[in-house]
Amino acid sequence: MYRLLELNPQLQPFAGDIDLRMELYRSAKGRILGKDQTLNDFANAYNYYGFHHADGGWYYREWAPAAYQLYLEGEFNGIARAKALIPILVPLFISAFRRADELATAMECRCYHGGEGRTKLHVLRYETRDYLTLAFYAALCAAMIALKKFF
Repeated sequence: MYRLLELNPQLQPFAGDIDLRMELYRSAKGRILGKDQTLNDFANAYNYYGFHHADGGWYYREWAPAAYQLYLEGEFNGIARAKALIPILVPLFISAFRRADELATAMECRCYHGGEGRTKLHVLRYETRDYLTLAFYAALCAAMIALKKFF
């Protein structure tokens, strides 16, 4: 007798149907699960079967116990993706080289000779007078705040 029938006595007339369903459940469970396998193992099979990336490569596993042969078809080397980029990359490079040529011509027309007579970046560094000025203004701000509180 099932605990369900103990908890709900109104289901007693359907005990035969419940027995049939439980037998069908056990039969299906027996077909699905192997020896020493649980429903949890079966439900987590996606962690083992299918496509997985590991050890620097891709692996594919499939469960097909009655299969004679299995085939996996597709583009796996990325050449099709690279070929699809050619119509985009060729005009991009052509326009980039054309623009570079126009810039070079414009720079030559303006007599640009890289490095000759060019200004250099002068890096500014804090000196003692800069720190003194900063301290003076900090003290001035503090004095103004203090005076505002008292007056």
